[in-house]
Amino acid sequence: MEKIDLYNPKEASACFFRTTIKEPYKKSLLQITEKCNLRCNHCFLSAEYEGNQMPYESITNMVIPYFKKNNIIKVTLTGGEPLVHEKIYDIIEAFDQNKISVTVCSNGSLLDATIIKRIKKHENVKFNISLDGFSNASHGGFRNSPIPSLFDMVKQNIMFLSENNLLNGILVTPNKFSSIEEYVELCKFAKSIHAKYVLMNPLSQYGRGEMSKNLAFSQQELNELRNRTKDFIDDMFDIVYIRFPNEHKPLSKCNYGKVLYVFTDGNIAICPYMVFGANNMESKYKPEDFYLGNILEKPENLDKLLKNYQLPRKESIRINCSKECSRGCIAAKIGEGRYIEECDFELCPQK
Repeated sequence: MEKIDLYNPKEASACFFRTTIKEPYKKSLLQITEKCNLRCNHCFLSAEYEGNQMPYESITNMVIPYFKKNNIIKVTLTGGEPLVHEKIYDIIEAFDQNKISVTVCSNGSLLDATIIKRIKKHENVKFNISLDGFSNASHGGFRNSPIPSLFDMVKQNIMFLSENNLLNGILVTPNKFSSIEEYVELCKFAKSIHAKYVLMNPLSQYGRGEMSKNLAFSQQELNELRNRTKDFIDDMFDIVYIRFPNEHKPLSKCNYGKVLYVFTDGNIAICPYMVFGANNMESKYKPEDFYLGNILEKPENLDKLLKNYQLPRKESIRINCSKECSRGCIAAKIGEGRYIEECDFELCPQK
């Protein structure tokens, strides 16, 4: 399975995703539950303690056969919080038995040594863990946690994952609860335990994030954060600065269709962030504009769906942009109430 980076140093990294895989194979995210045990300030899904959940039988009887038939060989389990799903271990095992590699995106609070040992027996399973500060006050405050020692718990679980060769990376949302100095310590910690990367993604405009922009780092703070941490990067450890301030580089192109997303109801999104953006009040589009089909209702051939899919464009809009610039992330434009053809203004090198 050959990984393909979705960003390069010659362009401003506009996409929310980091990598995909080489054709004819595909990668998909699968939302197995909308439920979450936390209520984070920035959640783009606005996850609650209640919500829809994809039944285990639907995953084994419909989703996995569909994935195998359509060359999806890598899945990322998302939520909500995936570990809330009462069949999470069976789900992981089912994918592993079908030779589909699994990454679990988790807040890390529901893990413990016993759970980690149980998961370790599955060969192709890794975890990405969210960590948004480097103290109980900062991480717990941002995550709205009733657990006073949430950071200590999650840090310990990250170390357990690393010791058992189950850790991929650490996902970070820089925010005002924390400080630049804490994020420097976080990167130092991540590198010391052999995480493959830290992915830094500023507060998004989706879900509750739209209502908590006052918690976001300023452009100046993001630049300082990048300058203070970039020297940690080497051949074995990466820091990915998603949608950080643009240093006058042309924007990367939108990679919709390269990383698919399946919601709990079976709807396949051409890009999940387009759906999240279309749910914003300012959006000129509807979420269903960015669905390819539904696995659980009508499991059509994925290559055919991708070939026939067309973005809902407005042909009357003309933007005079540099030919070197690919106008950036479509989802970001949708979430800001812009048309797809317009510029990704937040990162525009000419703004």
